[in-house]
Amino acid sequence: MKKAPISWNWSDIYTSTPCERALVKGLHELRRYPYAGHGVIMGTFRYDWQERDEVLGLFGKTEATATRRYAEFVGRGEPWTTA
Repeated sequence: MKKAPISWNWSDIYTSTPCERALVKGLHELRRYPYAGHGVIMGTFRYDWQERDEVLGLFGKTEATATRRYAEFVGRGEPWTTA
């Protein structure tokens, strides 16, 4: 049986909810917002339960490259799709 593709928009998960609720005014503030995962991925916060390295590994081999690519990806608001 073929697995159904899973699709979600990472920018919805990490950005839209706090922004829509006017808790932050864009990605520059979201990076410092402690109740969303974006700050952890960007290196502002550390939570033992959040898999930062696993997420960044999807965007590059070095931390600097992966962080930059992740930030660009979230900034564009592209959907994340995996099959």
